[in-house]
Amino acid sequence: MRLEEKTLFPILERLTEPTEEVNQAKAEHRAIRRLLDALNNSLSSEVLGESLAAQQQLSETCCAHWQHEQELLAKHVRVANQDVMDALQTALSHC
Repeated sequence: MRLEEKTLFPILERLTEPTEEVNQAKAEHRAIRRLLDALNNSLSSEVLGESLAAQQQLSETCCAHWQHEQELLAKHVRVANQDVMDALQTALSHC
């Protein structure tokens, strides 16, 4: 997620201007992090019911996020022209 936040999202925002879709993807990342923390906490406290519920919710959220990102990329990054490739290379060199 960090790679997307540091590279992909800024590139999409620069090429297409900030959109609700990118903001939604960022919000989904925050939700996934919260769910990972909840799962970690429930595993640490050895509460099986909470762990299973957190794992199910995390799985559903990740699946929905994956689908959303595929749609986002398909909509905004149809063909990687030289500008896109240059922006990706520059962004990755800063990681």
